Amino acid sequence: MNNRFVVGVMVIFGLALIGCTGGSQKCLDQYGVYGDPSEVYLSYVDDFTGVEMKIPSDRAFMAGFFEETPVVVGAIGLDEGEVSTVGTLAKSADINFEEPSRMFLREVLVNYVSTFDHLNASLCIVDEINDDEQYVATFDAEHSYCTNDCYTDEYGFQVKVDKVSREVMVIGM
Repeated sequence: MNNRFVVGVMVIFGLALIGCTGGSQKCLDQYGVYGDPSEVYLSYVDDFTGVEMKIPSDRAFMAGFFEETPVVVGAIGLDEGEVSTVGTLAKSADINFEEPSRMFLREVLVNYVSTFDHLNASLCIVDEINDDEQYVATFDAEHSYCTNDCYTDEYGFQVKVDKVSREVMVIGM
């Protein structure tokens, strides 16, 4: 990958991460996603250390948590209420949905949820539900892309894990 491109994306990503608060809503957690289709990264600031962390995509590793090969689904352009299924978690996958980790959510985002077209996306968790039946993270998001000009579009989506059926899905908002 071209170094100038990487620096440009990081500058844009940094500005987007600072600015993405889902309008006037406060983020419970905030992520930046960038890269290209073969190499995607999710970046966030660790709550405990204050250090920026970067998670690379690793679909081969994550596939072991699912019964069958999971599918990459696009969050951009989903209609309100439209559901796309990533896959079903294997019964042997022991996933902890309790705070403070959110590690499983981050891994699903970087590996199986397409959140940007060209440059990057800023994701802001604005709500979470975590009960006996489901885990749902609701996101306000924006992605930056360029054709002849550069644009930023806002959108919303949810990542839902049905704890009974073990389905992982993305829902348009």
